[in-house]
Amino acid sequence: MRRSRLNYFGYSLLTFFLMNISLTMISKAIESSTHYYYDDGYYTAITLFTFTIVFLVLHVSIMMYLTRGRLRDIGKSPNWCWTVLIPFAWLYFVFAKPTEGDNQYGKSPKDIKAEEKAKITEQKARANPKIDLVLQYIKQYSTPNVGRVKSIDFRLNEENERYFYAISPVEVEQLRRCLEILAKKLEDDENCYGYLYAKRCFYIGDRLIFSWSS
Repeated sequence: MRRSRLNYFGYSLLTFFLMNISLTMISKAIESSTHYYYDDGYYTAITLFTFTIVFLVLHVSIMMYLTRGRLRDIGKSPNWCWTVLIPFAWLYFVFAKPTEGDNQYGKSPKDIKAEEKAKITEQKARANPKIDLVLQYIKQYSTPNVGRVKSIDFRLNEENERYFYAISPVEVEQLRRCLEILAKKLEDDENCYGYLYAKRCFYIGDRLIFSWSS
């Protein structure tokens, strides 16, 4: 799994914070326990040292795991995760520029998040029978249908316009988001390109109702 800069930064800080809190609590607990007090303080020191080592190993393991995901995001081999042990290397992974789009380790975290958001939007639309009815009667076109796309047209026949006028202004915005999801699905078309920058237009018959840009 690829890990974004913000995700890496947040979980790393959380790991540092929890480790420091845990070590502080263990230290105070051992120092206040009479069970470990001997004249030379030997067992107290050994116990504290043992717990400290365990938590340090745990902390390093978590940081290496987080760094593996961050390395995948910048297009580097995750086997270099041990470099997080180098002083200040953590800062490099926080600010390193991610690979744009997909790479050999999978999809971009930004794209995955956008897809999840799109799915939620589509599910909400499908839960709205009025919007779902409009979507059923819409026909989609690319202009031109070969080469660089200038516009993506969504057309509803005039005989079905009553379905559009049955939805509220708030639902029109929800419809627009659904149409944007449909527009993005066109990116797999091998005959055309430029869908991202093409103008989106919604027509009823030959009348332009609204338009927007991605």
